[in-house]
Amino acid sequence: MQDPGDGGVYHKLTNLRFDGLVMPDQAVKRRYMVGRSTAAALDFAAVMAIASRVYAGYEAQFPGVPARMRAAAEAAWGWAQAHPDSVYRQPRDVRTGDYGDEALDDEFAWAAAELYLLTGDAHYLEAFARHARDADVPNWADVGALGWISGRAPPAVARGLAGCGGTAGRPARCARLAVQSRESPWRMAMQLHDFGWGSNAVAMK
Repeated sequence: MQDPGDGGVYHKLTNLRFDGLVMPDQAVKRRYMVGRSTAAALDFAAVMAIASRVYAGYEAQFPGVPARMRAAAEAAWGWAQAHPDSVYRQPRDVRTGDYGDEALDDEFAWAAAELYLLTGDAHYLEAFARHARDADVPNWADVGALGWISGRAPPAVARGLAGCGGTAGRPARCARLAVQSRESPWRMAMQLHDFGWGSNAVAMK
């Protein structure tokens, strides 16, 4: 959830303890918005930028929504620029998963890529070039590949992202991931160690 005052984004909405094995309608314990973090702001900025691009084609059905999404993405990016190293620290009375993340280059790169694709503003491309690293199979703590994936999009503006990738416009690791995908019986780059908590979401990416 985004703070409407300054664009910061809360790290998570959570109970103080896990609910246990109950049906969703029985998960009725009070929940709290906990902490604001750079990672949350940048992930939010990336998702809102993507959503703004998608909804732009449906302005008639959702008047004003793409613009609000863009404004939310830009506000979150601005907050992250002002707070580039605000790492989430779990409060002592919260016992749910913290999803902590202290390596933020991947979030900066992903958000910059999506905002560049949305706006065409060169300063986002410059930020992407500063933070982008070789891509790997994405997971909840490493979203660096997502900016490269979006960079394959058809719009001509995506070529700017490709130009940051070195030889042939791609990170060096892409060739290895392609081989892994071809050799996999499931035709995906994920390896045995990639199948863990949340791996279905990784596979969908």
